[in-house]
Amino acid sequence: QVVVVAEGQEGVPEALTASDATPLRLLPAARLKDAVARLYREHGPRFAVREHEARACAGLEVVGKAPVPMERLYQALPLLREVKRERLPREEEGPRGELQAVDLLRWEEALRREQVSYQRVSLEEVFNRFQEVAQGAKTAVPRFVVLGPPGSGKTTLVQYLAWRAAREELKYNGRPLLPARVPLREWKAWAGSLPEFLARRYENLQPAPTAEEWGGWLKRGEVLLLLDGLDEVKGESPSFWEALKEALAAFPQCPTVITCRTVRWEQHRGLFPDFPVFTLAGLEKQARDAYIRAYPPDNPERFDPEALIRQIDRTPQMHPLAATPLLLALICYVVDGPEGVRLPATRGELYDRVVRKLLARQRVKVQYPGEDPSPARKQRILERAALTLFAGLDAGRRLTFDEDALLDALTRAAEAEGYGQNRAAVADALLRDLVANSGLLRGDGERGYFFLHLTLQEFLAAAALARAVNDEGWEKGRIRVGRREVPVADLVERKAWDPAWEEVICLLAGRLADPTPLLKLLADEKRDDVFRHRLALAARCLAEIPHAVRGECSSTIDDVTARAFSFWWDHCRRGTLDAVPHLTRALPALAEGNGRVEGMPLLEWMAARLRDPEGEV
Repeated sequence: QVVVVAEGQEGVPEALTASDATPLRLLPAARLKDAVARLYREHGPRFAVREHEARACAGLEVVGKAPVPMERLYQALPLLREVKRERLPREEEGPRGELQAVDLLRWEEALRREQVSYQRVSLEEVFNRFQEVAQGAKTAVPRFVVLGPPGSGKTTLVQYLAWRAAREELKYNGRPLLPARVPLREWKAWAGSLPEFLARRYENLQPAPTAEEWGGWLKRGEVLLLLDGLDEVKGESPSFWEALKEALAAFPQCPTVITCRTVRWEQHRGLFPDFPVFTLAGLEKQARDAYIRAYPPDNPERFDPEALIRQIDRTPQMHPLAATPLLLALICYVVDGPEGVRLPATRGELYDRVVRKLLARQRVKVQYPGEDPSPARKQRILERAALTLFAGLDAGRRLTFDEDALLDALTRAAEAEGYGQNRAAVADALLRDLVANSGLLRGDGERGYFFLHLTLQEFLAAAALARAVNDEGWEKGRIRVGRREVPVADLVERKAWDPAWEEVICLLAGRLADPTPLLKLLADEKRDDVFRHRLALAARCLAEIPHAVRGECSSTIDDVTARAFSFWWDHCRRGTLDAVPHLTRALPALAEGNGRVEGMPLLEWMAARLRDPEGEV
């Protein structure tokens, strides 16, 4: 129901120009060919895809909320930081000789700790000046891989790219792109060529594109290929890998984005050897603050975004968390309450409030055998299960868990919490509860399960250890890990050398009623190496100790502060700081603890040194 007129034509009836007064729509066009092309684009299969993707991607998922409009809340990250090829994670020798994938979150942290510069680029720069911003790219067509840990925003980036392309806001060489989101796990399950898979994926549209139409669009480079979740493709599947390789070779003119949570790069290098590899950067302060101001609170009369921004600015240990979109959403979710904005002082306090609030959510009814466990009881079971899964490092580090392993951990945890005969039924119900209601676990039986964020699993594991110590004491506290019961002190003694356990140990310090024995264990020079790695870990623990507890262990905090800072200061004066980067990284935690050095609080001592007339000092 369209009236076509010449562009600029005069004398068009006023009834046609008032769109709300007539069912006929006015379509100006310079040539008849332009009118036909526009009609086809707007009403043909291509438009059907755009309309579908614009609608499907318009809502941004936010923890504890209904979907929020994309244009309201999404903050474009300093989109991509280029990762030098030689710094990519590779397979490493596992503790038993097997190969295991490097944990990407810890790898990302290691990158941030190095003195390396990364070029920050925008989406527009990537799509219009690709060879300039991706040094070494062999083609001007933007085709690249995005790596990042869970919660870093990879899938949301794919959603955002599809949404912008569907609205014809994202262009390449001045022309709009047709978005095609391809969950690689689904493509592998269905098999077949890429055009055939896309035809099936969009077969319910009216009118639906055929495989032949998809093939034509792909060959002409008109499609934005968004291949999501390379790490979710499990098992041997030569036919799928061959189909993926053929698609990448057959459609070289299509801009292509491949996302991956963890990657065995050597295994996949042959699929896209020339693809530059990027990782998502965190939110900068301006984007972080804009997100907070746009956050949809449940208590708008009590949610003060400016107060939250000021509190985050004053709390250095929260800065890395607030730079991650998922964790920033959790911060907003926690402080959105009837009591008003109050930012927790430590990460441990923040995670505890997150877990408690999420466990109290109920969106669907889950039937437990007998009486429903309280949120506190659910948390205790989840803490034990998280520790069991985390301690499974001896079998290789995993960010995802198959259903059998997860249910086994939950079953053993339920038994330890007093659910004897009903332990399996409780575990089954709790798994449904954690996925459908709290969202602390994500995934499904087919692709595996993973925690909402790795740091939440680390907190839960630390809480399980702390509960055993607080109940029985540091010397007697024991915890069941898998099929073994081990003393907590012995476990910490062994794991203090394992970088993967550093966050758990730091968070453990914040959950202990008395962290003194832990700090003394880590600061013991006889148990340390020449570079004092364990002392640096003790220093990092200081930032997690709540203010209410610090007074009781102030002498130990002073001792750790004096030893760690003095050791760092000696290397500083000798010009050998490169030998102790772990102590340099611990300086913010020492400042947070603010123990005494030479009888003065650390920050006061530093202020005095700044006033020293000697320029060298």
